[in-house]
Amino acid sequence: MDSGDKWRERRKILTPAFHFNILRNFYTILVENTEKFVHQIDMETTKEKSDIFDLVTDFTLKSLCETAMGTKLDDETSEFGRTYKNAIHDLGNIVLHRAQRVWMYPTFMFSLTKFGRTQKKLLDLISSFRDRVVKKRRDDSINVKNIHFNDNEDDFVIYGKKRLAMLDLLLEAEKNGTINMQGVNEEVDTFMFEGHDTTATALQFTFMILANHQEIQDKIVEECNAIVSAEKMPTMNDLSQMKYLDCCIKESLRMFPPVFFISRKIDESVILSTYECPPGSEIHIMIRELHHVCKQFENPFDFRPERFMKEPTWHQYAYIPFSAGPRNCIGQKFAMMEMKLALSTVLRRYKVLAVTKPEDISYLADFILRSKDPVYVKFERRFT
Repeated sequence: MDSGDKWRERRKILTPAFHFNILRNFYTILVENTEKFVHQIDMETTKEKSDIFDLVTDFTLKSLCETAMGTKLDDETSEFGRTYKNAIHDLGNIVLHRAQRVWMYPTFMFSLTKFGRTQKKLLDLISSFRDRVVKKRRDDSINVKNIHFNDNEDDFVIYGKKRLAMLDLLLEAEKNGTINMQGVNEEVDTFMFEGHDTTATALQFTFMILANHQEIQDKIVEECNAIVSAEKMPTMNDLSQMKYLDCCIKESLRMFPPVFFISRKIDESVILSTYECPPGSEIHIMIRELHHVCKQFENPFDFRPERFMKEPTWHQYAYIPFSAGPRNCIGQKFAMMEMKLALSTVLRRYKVLAVTKPEDISYLADFILRSKDPVYVKFERRFT
């Protein structure tokens, strides 16, 4: 398949996995993992500073596995998951290291270097974790027969079950011959990486920027407390009412987009200013730079959630943290729900105090917006 046929077929298979009713049924899992996340944070309150990324990656990886992959991580797999997270980061460093050295482009030459050997070990480890997740879901495989949504009921029936993981759709498509095992592995790899790492990065930077703006953090807490009591977990309806929190997340994604660039291969010529890009060119869209264009965003380096409280004054494609158009992020509603739940729950119980400041951050060359050094915050109980 060419001309995007492969992508279109895969998108068609996966779209039902992000139906609102499925997100609603997975909400219980997110609540359970958020409570565990809060328990971890409670143990951090005795520390002078906490590496926020370590905390949020554990939360997002478990949440993704238990929802989209339909696989609950046991103690052994959870420990392996931590190794998996580190391998993802190390692999990104190697890929960028190779990209900057032309003599490493030939696969044969690269395989002879220590970086090539290390990359192979990392890929084997990542594949092993993926295979564990897929095998566990195969072993628990459900007997899928049909799919039916009933909008008149609170619940829904899908393939004879009330819950359906994204992985179930892939495994059923494999049975039907729509996708092969390699295709299943490709999609699982993509979602395992993109689904946990990008959300964790977004949470990391959002906690950091809110820690440096106590007045904004207080406004979020005031809004959340007006909607749901301090000890109660918010419902999906409660989250939908948290408009100011929504604006804060969007502003954080503007300033610190986890996926800070995307690439497109053009089929037709495109004129950029005075230069005409010929067909077949690869265009790289630098999202972080786009989000800081003064002509689009007033005082772009200031954290101003209020800019999202009114109708956008910027071009519709000037703000694209989840990309845009047909190839936009299929999981963006899931990610926003996960982030709102985590932030609203944590902030109502703990003050997040500044340690790392935005100006302290040096960024690494990677596929995801990464800080060279750990991003620290301090957690303090709001009530004793």
